[in-house]
Amino acid sequence: MESSDKSHIIAPCGMNCAVCSAYLRDKDKCPGCRIENTNKRASVDRCKIKNCEFIQKDNLEFCSGCEIFPCKRLKNLNQRYKTKYNMSMVENLEYIKDFGMEKFLENEDKRWTCSDCGGTICVHKGYCDSCGKIYWSIKKMVKIDLKKDDKEFYNPSKSEPSLVEVPEMKFLMIDGEGDPNTSQNYREAMEALFPVSYKVKFISKREKSKDYVVMPLEGFWWADNMENFTDEDKSCWKWTAMIRQPDFISQRMIKDAINEVEEKKDPPAIYKIRFEKFKEGLSAHIMHIGPYSEEGPTVEKLHNFIQEKGYQFDGTKPDQRHHEIYLSDIRRTKQERLKTVIRQPIR
Repeated sequence: MESSDKSHIIAPCGMNCAVCSAYLRDKDKCPGCRIENTNKRASVDRCKIKNCEFIQKDNLEFCSGCEIFPCKRLKNLNQRYKTKYNMSMVENLEYIKDFGMEKFLENEDKRWTCSDCGGTICVHKGYCDSCGKIYWSIKKMVKIDLKKDDKEFYNPSKSEPSLVEVPEMKFLMIDGEGDPNTSQNYREAMEALFPVSYKVKFISKREKSKDYVVMPLEGFWWADNMENFTDEDKSCWKWTAMIRQPDFISQRMIKDAINEVEEKKDPPAIYKIRFEKFKEGLSAHIMHIGPYSEEGPTVEKLHNFIQEKGYQFDGTKPDQRHHEIYLSDIRRTKQERLKTVIRQPIR
């Protein structure tokens, strides 16, 4: 797949038509969704996404420009392609939106080019269209989801606290202070952590053929004087915003990701990112369901549990800070349904 001047070959849904079996065939070759041609398959002309009323009405180039992106129809298509072909249209569109078409096409070129002959790997068949080298049967990527693989750390009871032994994990981290609702530092931390995390994921797919779900945002929270650690005044709060990384992610991959994001977007807080291992050890945790502002009773229940079990903690110490894991996407989840793991390391 040659990346030069191929932007027209990316369909509105995010499908890379250049690796489609209909595009690669010799007889009755399909030119792609965007090119008017009689060789197109009838299913292309009937495509409900291509002919979507929102795309037509607003003259959108991609579904990612729609206010309901990703819609149910695109989600269903995306799930089918992720399961059968290791391609995610939604991830493609999000990458294009964040890093631009040129960078996306560069990555696609590397991902779908045969290592033996330089031909194109067909997404639907799993082998090189030129030399026939088989890929899917020998190195098909399975998407790793650490929330499911390590569910004991991410799915505690919402009714009763419990104890858990948390092992060493790798994180991207940024430190800061101030009210997370109003602090520019916190907003800038988000603008750095997420683009770098997604870039690392793409590097992993490209270099290691390992795909995974980007982990949710987490945070350590404390104050120099824990008596001031209250909802009434969050201006004195200190925090570490962080996103877990799989164990196979290396320092070099993180550095490459930071360099690429810095080159494209240059978020102000990117220089604050550090890549570290962290072990909490024995901890108590519970699931909170609802708005962040209503965590008080859940935290109190957790602290009472710790005291009843004969343990203690000092929230000012680096290895004993109040820890929250934000499992829900706040942009798409109603406040009353937000899921947050509240964890407290204990000694």
